[in-house]
Amino acid sequence: MPAVKGDGMRGLAVFISDIRNCKSKEAELKRINKELANIRSKFKGDKTLDGYQKKKYVCKLLFIFLLGNDIDFGHMEAVNLLSSNKYTEKQIGYLFISVLIEQNSDLMKLIVQAIRNDLTSRNPVHVNLALQCISNIGSRDMAEAFAQDLPKLLVSGDTIDFVKQSAALYHASRIVHLLNDSHMGVVTSAASLIEALSKRWPEDYRGCVSLAISRLSRIVTSTYTDLQDYTYYFVPAPWLCVKLLRLLQNYPPPEDPSNKARLLECLEGILNKAQDAPKSKKVQHSNAKNAVLFEAIALIIHMDSEPNLLVRACNQLGAFLTHRETNLRYLALESMCLLATSEFSHEAVKKHQETIITSLKTERDVSVRQRAVDLLYAMCDRTNAGDIVQEMLAYLETADYSIREEMVLKVAILAEKYATDYTWYVDVILKLIRIAGDYVSEEVWYRVIQHQHTLSAPHHLRQPCNLFPEIKHVIQEVFRTDHNLRNPDAELQQRAVEYLQMSRVASPDVLATILEEMPPFAEKESSLLAKLKKHKPQVEELETAKPIDASVGPMAQVQQLINFVCVQEFNRMPILQISFNYTQTAGGAARFDKFFYLPIFINKFFEPTDMTSETFFARWKALGIPSQESQKIFTAKHPIDTAAVNAKLTGVGAKLLVDVDPNPDNFVCAGIIHTQTQQIGTLIRLEPNKQAKKYRLTVRSSKDTVSRYLCDVLAELF
Repeated sequence: MPAVKGDGMRGLAVFISDIRNCKSKEAELKRINKELANIRSKFKGDKTLDGYQKKKYVCKLLFIFLLGNDIDFGHMEAVNLLSSNKYTEKQIGYLFISVLIEQNSDLMKLIVQAIRNDLTSRNPVHVNLALQCISNIGSRDMAEAFAQDLPKLLVSGDTIDFVKQSAALYHASRIVHLLNDSHMGVVTSAASLIEALSKRWPEDYRGCVSLAISRLSRIVTSTYTDLQDYTYYFVPAPWLCVKLLRLLQNYPPPEDPSNKARLLECLEGILNKAQDAPKSKKVQHSNAKNAVLFEAIALIIHMDSEPNLLVRACNQLGAFLTHRETNLRYLALESMCLLATSEFSHEAVKKHQETIITSLKTERDVSVRQRAVDLLYAMCDRTNAGDIVQEMLAYLETADYSIREEMVLKVAILAEKYATDYTWYVDVILKLIRIAGDYVSEEVWYRVIQHQHTLSAPHHLRQPCNLFPEIKHVIQEVFRTDHNLRNPDAELQQRAVEYLQMSRVASPDVLATILEEMPPFAEKESSLLAKLKKHKPQVEELETAKPIDASVGPMAQVQQLINFVCVQEFNRMPILQISFNYTQTAGGAARFDKFFYLPIFINKFFEPTDMTSETFFARWKALGIPSQESQKIFTAKHPIDTAAVNAKLTGVGAKLLVDVDPNPDNFVCAGIIHTQTQQIGTLIRLEPNKQAKKYRLTVRSSKDTVSRYLCDVLAELF
């Protein structure tokens, strides 16, 4: 983009400085309200504002919005800036609508028309601004409006490079061949988009594999000079290389011999360059060089078909284990975890066992120690299980609390998986219980103590009751003992009560059927492994969820699971649109298209929080700013009943705090509203007046909008 000189907005700079100098939230809010009143008067005044003034005031509104305040005016002024011929004014207009304009806004038609005018402009800067806005908004309306225009920009010979770069971020069908473009920005942008799209639709973009290998070869092979002008601290086009290597990880190793040979040559060249002496001592050089190296190693691990490359990669990573840079040690341990799972490089990883154990003992960063534990677990086999388990047990005594539970599971799994001596296994588990204590889950100690025998005792007692009627009363007395009927173990207590009742009312034939031995349950997976996987779930794309069938048969039902996430606080029920085509009884085609309000309010994202009286009122006073409080006094819709009020407040999702308020007739609650970006602490106080049949409801929250919205929801309940 062209640089713009002499276009500073002094009023905006002064306003931002005033906000930063505010000593309290009240002072900041007072300054913002003063500025909003000034801007509103300027927009409504008789004096016509020029483009510079509109731009300045729109910028102020945008800044106020980014501070977390709602903006309900100025949208039309921002749209008017789109028709300006000045770059800075048009840029601010596009920035405002990209951030603040909702997709269902009444102004959307005007915005689409303004964007279309810029797309047909002869000024490439205006075209680029319009393209960036389309990419940022990315709505269905935008796709339908400009689907025909963008391919023309992308493939036209008259379109300049940086416009193609922006167009590639929007249009996908013809971008594969842009990997051969001579412009660095175009090919980098195209590689980013293809890499993201190929994750979801790999078959549609399979043609990019040969192009990516060819382009990578021309960059990293010394016989070529492709993009040599784009060097970053002596490393040619490092970020493009990273993107191309990452793109190739979305596909299996190439089957074509020429492509495979060319790719192996690239990977060997990257490993060779990693061993060369650094050409600069600056950190930027090492960062760029190592970024390409680690992505190449990730591709080698992904291919898992070249033993020589895998061993070389392992040796290269082993050299990083003692590097002075913490991030490199972390990345080396993480990559070696993957190498340890390959049959070709497992033995090579084991050669670094002593260095890894030293890292476990001496590293200061807990995340690096966590990776060392993961690597020891991954590289363990029957030949080194004893040493690794012993070292992990020794470290467990001083391990950070955040990794203890996972370490306990891993030690237990290794001891069970590689035990050749039952005495050794029992000793390990008992040491584990002694060292870790409460961090040892039931799945671990159950496997040694055989807790199931205790649970099966009532069943074994129950069988003689049926087989030998003469001792039935003795068995019933055992079930009736306080030890069983009042046992703190809920399962033992439940079984004792059930068996006692069955022995009283069931006939011998029914008892014989109930007590038939069930076939053994086939355990398909170790419960310890299942628990470990639960602790470390795999990261997946949201798009991998299986879509519902496109057609539904007659008299059939299809369930669609919808997960709701609170992006930000809201006071309107979300709307669900359901549309489908169907065949009428008479045989004609028809369409169903309706909107439904979903009964989801802000309290659905409430998590109860317990606190003492002192803590509650300390936080209550801390939230004393007028904007943080919302209060309503209203007449009770129902008789004021304590039990009913308790049930309603608990049902809202808040934690009902008992014996906190000095007035025992009052109700106080606490909780946290969870949104996608923040956690909003909320306190509730409900004061009933039974004589007047009224309530006073007060809600205080760290965010003013939450206080208002939640107060409105609660007032409707009482």
